[in-house]
Amino acid sequence: MDHEDQIEHVLEGLPDDYKIIVDQLEGRDVTPSLVEVHEKLINHEAKLQAPSVTASSAPISANVATYKGQGHQKNNYQGQPRFNNRNNQTWQQQQFQPRQHQNSPRPYHNQESYAPRGYQGRCQIYGVHGHNARTCSQLPYGASSNLSAHPPPPWQPIANLAATAPANNWLLDTGASHHLTSDLNNLSLHQLYNGGEEVTIADGSRLPISHTGSTFLPTHSHFLTLNDVLYVPNLYKNLISVYRLCNANQVSVAFFPAHFQVKDLKMGVRLLQGRTKDELYEWPMSNKNTISMFSSPTPKTSLPYWHSRLGHPSLSILKTIVSQFSLPFNDASNKNSDCSHCLINKSHKLPFYTNTITSTKPLQYLYSDVWSSPIVSVDNFKYYLILVDHYTRYSWLYPLKRKSDVRNTFIAFKSLVENRFQHKIQTLYSDNGGEFVALRSFLTTHGISHLTSPPHTPEHNGVVERKHRHIDETRLTLLHQASMPKSYWTYAFSAAVYLINRLPASLLQNDSPYLKLFHQKPNYLKLRVFGSLCFPWLRPYTNHKLDDRSAACVFLGYSLTQSAYLCLNRSSGRIYTSRHVRFVESEFPFAVSPPSTSTSTSYTTSSSIPSSAPHSIVPVQTTPLISAPLPATPVPDPHHSTSPPPESNDSEISLPEMTNRISDAPPQVVSNSNLGIAGNSTGPSTSNPNPGPSTNRNLNLSPSTSRSPSPDPKPTPSPNPTPSPDPNPSPIVSPSPSSSSSDDEPPPQPQNRHPMQTRRKNNITKPNTKFSLTAIKHKPYIPTTVNQALRDENWRFAMGDEINAQIRNRSFSLVPPQPGQNVIATKWIYTLKYFPDGTFDRHKARWVARGFTQQYGIDYAETFSPVVKSITIRVVLQLAVSSGWVIKQLDVNNAFLHGTLTEEVYVTQPEGFVDKDRPHYVCRLHKALYGLKQAPRAWYQELKGFLLTLGFTNSVADTSVFAYIKGTDLVYTLVYVDDIFITGSNTTLIHRFIQELGNQFSLKDPTDLNYFLGIEATRTSKGLHLMQRKYILDLLAKTNMVDAKPVLTPLAALPRLCIHDGSPKLEKPSEYRMIVGSLQYLSFTRPDIAFAISRLSQFMHSPSKTHWQAAKRVLRYLAGTASHGIYLSADTPLNLHAYSDADWGGDTDDYISTNAHILYLGKTPIAWASKKQKGVSRSSTESEYRAVANTASEIRCVCSLLTELGVTRTHPPVIYCDNVGATYLCANPVFHSRMKHLALDYHFIRELV
Repeated sequence: MDHEDQIEHVLEGLPDDYKIIVDQLEGRDVTPSLVEVHEKLINHEAKLQAPSVTASSAPISANVATYKGQGHQKNNYQGQPRFNNRNNQTWQQQQFQPRQHQNSPRPYHNQESYAPRGYQGRCQIYGVHGHNARTCSQLPYGASSNLSAHPPPPWQPIANLAATAPANNWLLDTGASHHLTSDLNNLSLHQLYNGGEEVTIADGSRLPISHTGSTFLPTHSHFLTLNDVLYVPNLYKNLISVYRLCNANQVSVAFFPAHFQVKDLKMGVRLLQGRTKDELYEWPMSNKNTISMFSSPTPKTSLPYWHSRLGHPSLSILKTIVSQFSLPFNDASNKNSDCSHCLINKSHKLPFYTNTITSTKPLQYLYSDVWSSPIVSVDNFKYYLILVDHYTRYSWLYPLKRKSDVRNTFIAFKSLVENRFQHKIQTLYSDNGGEFVALRSFLTTHGISHLTSPPHTPEHNGVVERKHRHIDETRLTLLHQASMPKSYWTYAFSAAVYLINRLPASLLQNDSPYLKLFHQKPNYLKLRVFGSLCFPWLRPYTNHKLDDRSAACVFLGYSLTQSAYLCLNRSSGRIYTSRHVRFVESEFPFAVSPPSTSTSTSYTTSSSIPSSAPHSIVPVQTTPLISAPLPATPVPDPHHSTSPPPESNDSEISLPEMTNRISDAPPQVVSNSNLGIAGNSTGPSTSNPNPGPSTNRNLNLSPSTSRSPSPDPKPTPSPNPTPSPDPNPSPIVSPSPSSSSSDDEPPPQPQNRHPMQTRRKNNITKPNTKFSLTAIKHKPYIPTTVNQALRDENWRFAMGDEINAQIRNRSFSLVPPQPGQNVIATKWIYTLKYFPDGTFDRHKARWVARGFTQQYGIDYAETFSPVVKSITIRVVLQLAVSSGWVIKQLDVNNAFLHGTLTEEVYVTQPEGFVDKDRPHYVCRLHKALYGLKQAPRAWYQELKGFLLTLGFTNSVADTSVFAYIKGTDLVYTLVYVDDIFITGSNTTLIHRFIQELGNQFSLKDPTDLNYFLGIEATRTSKGLHLMQRKYILDLLAKTNMVDAKPVLTPLAALPRLCIHDGSPKLEKPSEYRMIVGSLQYLSFTRPDIAFAISRLSQFMHSPSKTHWQAAKRVLRYLAGTASHGIYLSADTPLNLHAYSDADWGGDTDDYISTNAHILYLGKTPIAWASKKQKGVSRSSTESEYRAVANTASEIRCVCSLLTELGVTRTHPPVIYCDNVGATYLCANPVFHSRMKHLALDYHFIRELV
């Protein structure tokens, strides 16, 4: 028996219940396989057994289906066969036709239903077999009158449906040990549970059990029993324990990516198949809550409804879908297809069309705009005004310091161009900026039309916007080629406009704007490369005939009023306007290092030109003539600058330069043999003309006398001499020891031999008022030169102590210099040390290296060195205060000198202490020296290695923290460069550790914590108070705000600070930046000014007077709260909790939200911050959620630190947030779809909740 006969035999033996399956299989074009037939029959058998189950869960309902048609047709299938034509389309054509009159075992086979009907055709419209296009039921009435004169009316049924609402279904859980339900109605039989046990869920929490019972789960064949089901009222889902389900019912469960199957273990028959929902395996259940629905296709779905169903697509996409998939819709409802929701939420800019404005003469239409620069130029300009003529496309550019200068500039421009070209300005086109609004009255008075672009539509001012882009691109190219700083943008813009006006334009038929406006060809032969090297003729500016005739300058552009070039002398900062200029266009001075004073430089014709000059001293070019130097500065000679060059040991300095440097040279100390200095073991040592061998071959502790004396026997005074603190200092020049002793006695007073009687002869004295004046002791001063310091005994002692420390630590050895060595210069740094109460402590001198001359890879490599974080200090102090531990602070003497160097580093000998026998030797460093790039790292590595040998462990959360944990003994060590804090539970162990540390390094006497890092610490039995009162008073004194009137708040609520507030910018913003920078460190103990500091820091690049007043308000607030700080309580529980908040879109400049948080350890605030977010948040929930995420990150770091310190937390940290959406989003995954635009790095908080 072949395959088709087998299929026919199977189908003929089926009962009437399988009639639907038989019809489906007989209507197929291709013979199905036996496996496919068997699968369909098994599935249908399961469906036949299901009605007994589903009928029990749904109520009885009556449904009616009616037919609204015309005529007297007997049934719905009149004229249409039930099967396809067996002679053409189906695989039963030869098998079933001979058997049509045989007795069939199937009860529904009868003569009427299976009579031969012939081929019924195929529908040419929808491609369906069984009817043709003439009898197609879906064809609209009257649409094809040529097919049939009387087409049958379409079939339009009306159906009523009774359905149930979705219920809380059961979820399959392979990890559940019991069946769990949250609805008592799910249990068929139940009873109270008195066992006392609870259900433990994934987060470790426990839920109580109320009842136990059993229930049944329906399948297509029979029920599955769920025994010992636990009713947990606080549960949100119903859970099926897969293990108990399989064992109790002898079934198996197979999971697939999109569905699961339940099969009988004995028969292997599939009992049920379910699908996944929301990434969970949900058991399909019949619903109990019945709802009724009514559906009728008589009124077809309108096109707006399809538009809404498909998610509001465009009209073209909607019509494509309806056409391709033949979706039924009502054409009559398509008259008004505008969707208000789309109009509201899909609004965007409309396309722009070609400008239709035409002009016939110059100045008929002028396009104008103002461009703002992110940086201030060297000549103090912030903006520029661009004016473009529509007819000629000629551009005029005017740099501006303020936007308000537009009015005066335009008035002057109008007078100039109208007089020059004999045409009136007719129309001015601009945006709606305030600088152009101020021009309206002037424009109206002079009959000039003022057209503006619509709001937020710069495309309507496209002529000047495109000109902006062209000019800016040219400016960037010019600066980049010349390697010039961006602060020279005004000169680059002027040069760009000058060149663009002379370039052919396609809009002008390849004519240039210059030719179009002036009717003459531009002179291209005078053009030179911007920023190139040039040598202007400077003979008129020299002082005498022997001065240089030129100097190396930088070409900055063209003079607009003269046929000349602008040349910048980088050394003096002066700009020359000259016609007589020679150019070297292949070289750019800014691309190489600054000009040197050495005569070896190929372009520097005079060594008297200073080595470098800052760019900021270029004067403002107010006129096209030669610009003057800065105010309050004498006019410098173009070849001999009065500014001192940097110190160097170059022996090739010419005589003119040495003459200029004499006043800056430090005074020389002449030997005692010449000046007769009194002998002093700590002062300058005596030196004979032929000195003998030195007792110390490496270094002399006395000042050096090997330098050649000045031609003047008296030392040359320093540029800024400072009076000595001693009104009667020991004389430097004293009589020679070889003089007679009578020279030391004062001369005898002359005898009064005249006969006149005077008061003196009668011993009558009158008190002199000048002798009764109070003597005021001079305050200690800081010397500016080495010789000035050596003349003072206190500073000589300080310098001697520093050199002695170097010798004790064997920091260096003298070696002869070698060619190619990078010898680093050194210098002396002087400072005054004060006690915490403000009284003077001591003079301190430090010999440091000029580390900025080091070369990477030669004399240094790694430089990073950590310092302890402020939050770590507060955490450790709180732990010590809560536990009652002792807190010690240590200071390492010359800490950096203990660090061992791994690189070969050479420095010059200390000035004033040069070895007299080997003055040309250099110092080979063995230990780190202050000022070296790797000095902090070398000291840290030395200290770290020693602490690790003592058993300390280095923290990972903060690498400047070392913890010693052994049983119940705890010792914490915090390192902040050379300041060390020690605390712990064992006082004896702490003293033993300090003793070991003192044996390894030189320490000052350890003291209890009272003053560290500028912070005053006051400890009592109840806690520890930290404040920065002295730091605040010093800051107020420095800014002359000590007597300022205090205010109650650090920052005013209104008006909000913004970048462009209309107030003038500060001409010298350095003081503002100094104050804000000082306030940054003050935030160590002052969380109340965190927001104010964060806000003021956002205007450091361009502060205005409004910002300056806000900074002074913070100082006034500090003046009234100088003693405020943070208090570390001793009786607080060590629980972590934090508060988070965000100001959504609070910044009116860029609408970026500001987030803030404060973290508490018990009652003590240990961390706080107020900071702008990285991006714009589109909802308050997003901004609040970002703030919570940042707070969670801070808490996570603190938890890691506490774990490394051996502190066990008894309660989980808590974050308080006042935004409900952000709170739900932190723990509820249902809200994911609403926050897809959030960055993924913020979603880690869900793992912590």
